[in-house]
Amino acid sequence: SSDVCSSDLSVAISPDGSRIVLVLDDSRYIGYVSLVNDDTGTFEVLGPDYSTGESESPVERVDSINFDFTGSKVVFDFLSCRPNLDGSDCIPFWSIGVVDIESGAFDYPFPGQDELIDLGYPQFSNLNNDVFVFDFLDYRPETGVDSLVLAYNRETDTFSYVGSPEDRKSTRLNSSH
Repeated sequence: SSDVCSSDLSVAISPDGSRIVLVLDDSRYIGYVSLVNDDTGTFEVLGPDYSTGESESPVERVDSINFDFTGSKVVFDFLSCRPNLDGSDCIPFWSIGVVDIESGAFDYPFPGQDELIDLGYPQFSNLNNDVFVFDFLDYRPETGVDSLVLAYNRETDTFSYVGSPEDRKSTRLNSSH
């Protein structure tokens, strides 16, 4: 799939070129357009439901979007601010969701995510629509931010290490000798 991001609009085109999804800046809505028929629609990203009653969505906006290789699912990252039970201010954090364009069903693979961890810039595998890679930023360590790229398999609920900026630094240092 091909992605275009600017400060005003995020757009993704399905691999076969038959669909487009887009997000306007600072919006929690994903719009889609079929280029082969008159099918259009909008999905509101509400995030995982943490309550038993009616409540406002903690999702502030959607940013990065990417189609799977079938053109039927879109993975995206979103900025959320889950309310704290003690009434204190929430901490904004980035997480990841998947929407099935055909059914409108949402999946939020990391509903219990720690607020001090950001997940972003997800990209589906070119071969398996259950696997995507993403940036993982952990702000919990006292020594600084841990930054990794991970792969996640939704079918097996497993993670694989892909790399980190530290790998690139050590490769650069080793290749300079």
